[in-house]
Amino acid sequence: MDNFVELSLQQWRKYLNFPFSTTKLASERLFQLENERDRLKQISDQLISEWKSFFPRSSVPIYLTKVSDRSLSTLRWRRSKTHADKASQVTFNLELLEYFHIEKQRNLVLKFESLRLDLNHKLSVILYEQQRLQSYLDKTKMITQLRKSSLTANNSETDGQHKT
Repeated sequence: MDNFVELSLQQWRKYLNFPFSTTKLASERLFQLENERDRLKQISDQLISEWKSFFPRSSVPIYLTKVSDRSLSTLRWRRSKTHADKASQVTFNLELLEYFHIEKQRNLVLKFESLRLDLNHKLSVILYEQQRLQSYLDKTKMITQLRKSSLTANNSETDGQHKT
């Protein structure tokens, strides 16, 4: 390949193995991601409800909660106010697991942590892709508008030169 700028955008995207040949396809992917994220958010609500059914909030020192999407880590562990001076975020570790004295409870907590990790990973990847894709679409739209305004300006200049 001698000059990339000689390629059409479709040729360039094909050369890159770009996932979308058109912005319409990129928009469709964004819509799919939004639907999948909504589905996973419902699953996260269900997981929190399951946690509460096994471990009512006041009965254990930690609980599973949801935080804003911007963090890219939707589900987190928090220390309960009833078992500490104030509610605070905690990292899952052996110390946290030691709050649960019965082996059956520990295994269940480990299972919840595995589910939380998987769900957080999936949600964060989707959210990141959504953010990047939205940025891409916004910038390609801006370029299209600049091209149109540039063409309009060039046509106006050309029309003005013909009239003189």
